[in-house]
Amino acid sequence: MADNIIEFEIAKLVVAMLTPVVVVMVGFWVNKRIKDLEQYQWANQKVIEKRIDFYFLVAPLLNDILCFYTYVGEWKKTKPIDILERKRELDRIFSITSPLLPTMVLEHYQDFVGECFETFTGWGQDAKLCTSFDRRKDAFGNEWENTWEHLFSCDKIGEPNTVQDLYSSLMFELASSLGVGLDLSPTLRARIPKNIVTTQRV
Repeated sequence: MADNIIEFEIAKLVVAMLTPVVVVMVGFWVNKRIKDLEQYQWANQKVIEKRIDFYFLVAPLLNDILCFYTYVGEWKKTKPIDILERKRELDRIFSITSPLLPTMVLEHYQDFVGECFETFTGWGQDAKLCTSFDRRKDAFGNEWENTWEHLFSCDKIGEPNTVQDLYSSLMFELASSLGVGLDLSPTLRARIPKNIVTTQRV
């Protein structure tokens, strides 16, 4: 009986001694988990901020290309060489930012660019514009430079409707990567001129 009492008292003493240790260990674990969560939230917030900066950096460039290929907006004022420069700038920005972007964004960008430009046309050669230059030549009038004509592809002409669809998909993925929605209803889509015939070239 006495032995049981002694063992019981020893057990109480051990528990009393271990309780602070357990409390400290649990507190340390909880505190670490909280700090890990805060660090994750901070890092995630920074990524979102960078993606927002990225969005507003590339959106105007992408829109310029869309307008050029679908004959809407200020396409008449845009020089062909300027569109190639926008592609080079976009390629640079997407390449630098790619580690922060979802795979779907990069894939949709490649689809959009692939429809608008013919690449790998020769060693040291720039990408070619996959669109007709006849209407652009008419729009520029005397300001048109014949040297621009070699900037256009002889083999591939992108369809304006396809360009617009690929652009919409890309912008949707970009918006989704920010955690916000993007209204892609038909009422917001630019109306492509009905008399555009992409299969003709001067």
